Amino acid sequence: MAKQAVLTIEVEPELRERFLAAAEAADEPAEQLLSAFMRDYVRHREDHDAHDRWFREEVEAGLRE
Repeated sequence: MAKQAVLTIEVEPELRERFLAAAEAADEPAEQLLSAFMRDYVRHREDHDAHDRWFREEVEAGLRE
């Protein structure tokens, strides 16, 4: 099993309560949902950054031609 780390964040109390209630209603642990959201966000940013690098390289190559 992967090593676990603790992340402490501040959110609005109402948001926290609504999130916990939604997680419970879906019968999913809030920790697992937050981990999945974090993985999806990181993957999205990495894809975006990779596309941005590719686009810049294409533009720079076009300018050199």
